[in-house]
Amino acid sequence: MSLKITGGLLKGRQLRFKHSENTRPTESIVRQAIFNICGQDLSGINFLDLFAGSGIMGFEALSRRADHCTFVEKDQSKAQQLKENAHLLGVYATATIIQADAVSYIAQATSQYQIVFIDASYDNYDEQGEFIHRLIDQLVSNVSKEGYIFIEERFSKIRLNQPYVFEALEHLSSRKYGNCLLHHYRKI
Repeated sequence: MSLKITGGLLKGRQLRFKHSENTRPTESIVRQAIFNICGQDLSGINFLDLFAGSGIMGFEALSRRADHCTFVEKDQSKAQQLKENAHLLGVYATATIIQADAVSYIAQATSQYQIVFIDASYDNYDEQGEFIHRLIDQLVSNVSKEGYIFIEERFSKIRLNQPYVFEALEHLSSRKYGNCLLHHYRKI
């Protein structure tokens, strides 16, 4: 399976990607929406792609001239595929691929990020809410003032699909794209 980069210097280039049940790459409409918000030129930006999976979000950021992207992916084969794609696209020098659990990585991270993308796949929405709150509590010190955090989750009729509320973040928007709900926050 392959995924196409939608914008920037690498627009139209394809990522190699092994499809699996527990990985759902971010749809192109969601990617485009995020980069319409952030801008098409991410020079000076340090981007964090948590639960990277295919890595499409991080590669989209690098395509739009982000200075650096850190990809965090727990699965060994997916992390290896991220490395191969970084080489294939010629962006390996500006990419760091970390094979680790996102929470473990955040607990020891020292970098500051201006944009963070989170797409943790959970089918149990109560567990996801608790997990996202714990993750953000740890992550917020690594986000620059005025930095953006995007949280993608599956749209659910079971859950009310209300935005999460965090003390250190201002909720800017929540939008539905197909079966996806995208929450946008800014650190205050």
